[in-house]
Amino acid sequence: MLAHIRLLDTQSHTHPPYLTQGWHVPIRHNILYIGRSSFSEIVLPFKTISAFHARLYHDKGLLYVEDIGSTNGSYHREKRLYRGHLQRVLPDVPVRFGDIQVCIEACRIEASKQTSQRPIHALPTTPQIQLHTTL
Repeated sequence: MLAHIRLLDTQSHTHPPYLTQGWHVPIRHNILYIGRSSFSEIVLPFKTISAFHARLYHDKGLLYVEDIGSTNGSYHREKRLYRGHLQRVLPDVPVRFGDIQVCIEACRIEASKQTSQRPIHALPTTPQIQLHTTL
């Protein structure tokens, strides 16, 4: 199972067009950590993102998000999320981490097309690459 992450434009940030097309992140153990830290599976290197900001859960084909005590909060439909509260993530309904909005949806691809288990950064090093893994 994969999570497809698509960064949405915000007023306070300018993103290159390739970043808004999205990328796939493998869900290996039903949980993905989202944060600024390189130890997160989904690294969002922005000032308003905490080192460990939120968790994304996968259960029976559905995705849920939980804030894990971030400074600037996580929001779904402008309602703040809190630790211990799982919010189901719906396709095309943005989730906001700090001031960064993303759309997240579950999808399946063939095992032969799955990517590395290393953390995946939101900002590729070149416009031709949609995924950047740390070494």
